[in-house]
Amino acid sequence: MGLGLHLQATLGPETLQTFDDPLSEIVTVVSDHAEASGLRVFFLPHRSDGKLGLELHPAAEWVEFALYEGGTLSCMAKTSTVGPGYHRYLVDILDAIALHLGISWQTDEEASGDDTGYLEHREFARLQHEMATLLENLAAIIHEQHTKGLRGLMLNMPVHYTVANIDGIVTPGGIIPAPSFEEALQPGFDIAAFAERFFLWWDEGLTAATWRNIGLALLWCEVPWHVPNDEREFTICKNALFCFGRSLALDPHIALPESEIGELTSFLADDADWATEAAATGIGYRRLGWNRDIGGGWVIETPGSFYARVEDDNATEVFWLGEKEIWCTSYALEPAKPVSLVDLDSDLRPDSLIVEKNGFVGCANATLKQDADGVDYITMSCLLKAPGTFAMVTIVYPSDASAWAERVFRSIRFEPKPEQAEQVAPHAQT
Repeated sequence: MGLGLHLQATLGPETLQTFDDPLSEIVTVVSDHAEASGLRVFFLPHRSDGKLGLELHPAAEWVEFALYEGGTLSCMAKTSTVGPGYHRYLVDILDAIALHLGISWQTDEEASGDDTGYLEHREFARLQHEMATLLENLAAIIHEQHTKGLRGLMLNMPVHYTVANIDGIVTPGGIIPAPSFEEALQPGFDIAAFAERFFLWWDEGLTAATWRNIGLALLWCEVPWHVPNDEREFTICKNALFCFGRSLALDPHIALPESEIGELTSFLADDADWATEAAATGIGYRRLGWNRDIGGGWVIETPGSFYARVEDDNATEVFWLGEKEIWCTSYALEPAKPVSLVDLDSDLRPDSLIVEKNGFVGCANATLKQDADGVDYITMSCLLKAPGTFAMVTIVYPSDASAWAERVFRSIRFEPKPEQAEQVAPHAQT
């Protein structure tokens, strides 16, 4: 469910003759518009097979353009992930494109044109009302899902997002308690005020609040909360600080997340320590547990702020920060059949940690070691088996982090893919 634009235009012979590559012209127009608005740091084009995707805002889905044989140009965009201000911003861009190419945007034959009607009436208050109404409808759906016991619901988030164990509603602007959506359904509730808090870009234009909200979305969803590991992470961190700077320039009294800004600034310092762990509390989903798919149906929860790399010709995934490391490898087993603790007999010790649930078994054994400098550390070797697969996980940690290592081990779970479930079903029935 969402609101957006589904438009098309016809590029006549004169336009096609004037512009050899209309999609490149669109990139130029949008880039200039983003530069003028101050959002150029978030602008990124993607070209592929006669199609063009544009990133305009860190919390928005790509705006998709396609040019078909015969000169038909289409545009599709979802704007309700960000709000009415972003919708207006995109319509301004479409106006600039139409003027440059000499075209007129029309309703897509298979869609509704502008779901909000703003392209026709240009009344911003009505646009805000449409977005608020959408939020009210979403509140009813979320309340229904929550009463059924579903947790960890995400709204306006990328489908690949894997933050773990959150009871509230995950949004680009932070975690919203589920009862807030129930309250939105009560008679007399001020849905417009709720919408102003919910949508990242509620205002008409780039106000101080809008810039702050872009920065907050970066803190919540994009900032890795460790010392940047590459140019992309460095740029994300710098862009967040840039947004807060723009916000403060427009309103010197606006409330900003000072603690997080200070922490982020320390990560960017020349003498920043790569082993520094982020504060346990504060803005940022990467501060929380992160579900990692390590193959074979196995999932492990690691700190979201850990770095990630691959080893052994991409067969082993490694998550690490400072003295803590988690090495994960999965393997296939034939034939696929039910498992029990008997399958772990050769690895079980009197002090082994054991897990037996949901069709899989596992054990973990900790061994005290010393590094070359004589400093103690512990290696926990974990073996887990399930029908048709097993995983080997090695957790390396300082001697004072045993409780953390055990939590990581016990977070491992088996979520079989449909084909895995089919493979074991005949065995389970015998």
